[in-house]
Amino acid sequence: MQALAKSNIQFLGYVPDEEIGDYFARCWAFILPGQEDFCIAPVEAQAAGRPVIAYAAGGALDTVIDGVTGVFFHHQTPEALIKVIREFNESSYDPAVIRRHAERFDKRVFKERLSAFIEEKVAEHKNTDAQDLRILPRSTPPDP
Repeated sequence: MQALAKSNIQFLGYVPDEEIGDYFARCWAFILPGQEDFCIAPVEAQAAGRPVIAYAAGGALDTVIDGVTGVFFHHQTPEALIKVIREFNESSYDPAVIRRHAERFDKRVFKERLSAFIEEKVAEHKNTDAQDLRILPRSTPPDP
């Protein structure tokens, strides 16, 4: 890929976690050209307030809001990607809105929502058990 790349493309290789946020903060958009079940990189880019250009499939459909936090392209071809990049207007995206959207994927939010879900299911289970109890008449035990 490096041999095919033009001079405006730079391959970084391994980047330490501490530095990735800086790259996201300085990019004009994060490009996700492939289909992923759930890819954390677009969420990290959005947490830095940066829009995402993504292939409209997989996890991107759950993490990117078309026209608000990024834009989708619908055909996984070089031509479709080139077209969406050429038409992309970074200034039409609000970094604060993008960051707020990314917060819904924060660990704290995940833990709160998971705890609430578990509590709800436990309460439902308790109510179901209580409704299923039947009071039977007391009988005398059989003689031994």
